[in-house]
Amino acid sequence: MRDHYEVLEVSISASEEEIQKAYLKLAKKYHPDVSSDEQASIKFKEIQNAYDTLSDPVKKSLYDLGRNKKSMHFRTRPPKSSRQSTSKASQHFEDVMSEYFGSTSVFRGRNIQVRLEISFEEAYSGCTRYVKIKKKSRCVACDGSGFASFAPCPNCGGSGNIRPAIDAPFMVAKQCPACFGSGKAKTVACKSCQNGFSNEMSEKGVEVKIPPGVASGMQIRILNEGEDSSKVTGKTGDLFVIVLVKDHVLFKRELQNLLLDVPVSYTQLVLGDTLYVPTMSSEKYKIDIPKGCQSGTKFRIKNRGFPGPKGMGDLIVTLKLETPKDIKDEDYNKLMLRLFEMEKKHVSAKREEWTKKTSGSSK
Repeated sequence: MRDHYEVLEVSISASEEEIQKAYLKLAKKYHPDVSSDEQASIKFKEIQNAYDTLSDPVKKSLYDLGRNKKSMHFRTRPPKSSRQSTSKASQHFEDVMSEYFGSTSVFRGRNIQVRLEISFEEAYSGCTRYVKIKKKSRCVACDGSGFASFAPCPNCGGSGNIRPAIDAPFMVAKQCPACFGSGKAKTVACKSCQNGFSNEMSEKGVEVKIPPGVASGMQIRILNEGEDSSKVTGKTGDLFVIVLVKDHVLFKRELQNLLLDVPVSYTQLVLGDTLYVPTMSSEKYKIDIPKGCQSGTKFRIKNRGFPGPKGMGDLIVTLKLETPKDIKDEDYNKLMLRLFEMEKKHVSAKREEWTKKTSGSSK
């Protein structure tokens, strides 16, 4: 297994925000729905697994502890001969315990994975959606055994247990490995199913509660909504819902912050102006552009971003100069030409300095 930090392409000292930013970038790049990489599905699961560990403080601490132990130069394990004897003793102990108490294996149904697309607004406020899943159900007629009739198990004589070879006061019978304790041997196959599962896929609607601030590519786990176990005593699998968030027509998201580019004219930057910009909460926020403002100037509006574990992010507004094209108004053109001539006479200090520095350059 690759190192989690290597998978997310971050350093060991990376902050929580850096880890989340790296995850979002890689999840978007290798998501099976958008990536053309043949290994996209494998890489996406690897990225998801790494983020699940490093984003959880407790899991991350345990992972770092184990990682540090592996990187130590001195030996902390006993000599090979000692390890072998310890391993044999451990195996012997497990064999004896199995002899006393029988097998404890659990049969679990398969997990189901589905994708759910939601709007940018739903990701912001959270929502409840329903997904339809199709899955195989355990056959009711044979209780998932796959057989209609049974005979006594020849291995245990129908008791379901096998007595230990050594008779001792504390020893008890262990579960029969041939019939798994049922005491029955399969004889006639069930005609109502195939290997213990119904021949027809069952369809079911499952409620999915999506928390506010969910990011695209994040996974929601719903317990016991996967496929049934092949055994009556087994556990049902889980349902994993991968959330895909649609793009917004105005906003872009960077972690918990929202980014908004606002087109402005030359005169708005030169003379100053007042703007009212939209937010995700449907309110308009007032921005005063000062005189002589530059294109690319950013305004940070606190607590108008996306919700997250540490509270609301910010809305970052960037002014973008929009240059007019194909002007057909003669008066406007004459005004621009006049302004152009005036700018030649009134050169700013920065432009003058730049001209001096570049005047001597040559190809």
